[in-house]
Amino acid sequence: SLLAQARVTRQAYHAMVGEAVAAGELAAGTDVAAVARAVDTAVNGSLMTWAVYREGPAADWIERDVRTVLAPHLPGRTAGTTTAARRTARPAARR
Repeated sequence: SLLAQARVTRQAYHAMVGEAVAAGELAAGTDVAAVARAVDTAVNGSLMTWAVYREGPAADWIERDVRTVLAPHLPGRTAGTTTAARRTARPAARR
């Protein structure tokens, strides 16, 4: 059923997020269940939005949106830091 598949998918996201935290790819203390749910929501929302706009490959939409969801949970990221503030903090040569 659709519900059973959705539960399996959510469990897979939970496992992947947990593995990313354990590997240091996401910050220690990340709420694994909440981030897994947000990733699940982002993937589904990306597919729905892509189905309307059909601009580029669906995989690009998904990747962009999942990266946005994960960005606040990357190691070394200060909570509340905006994209503009991070850009400003970079040396000019890296822009």
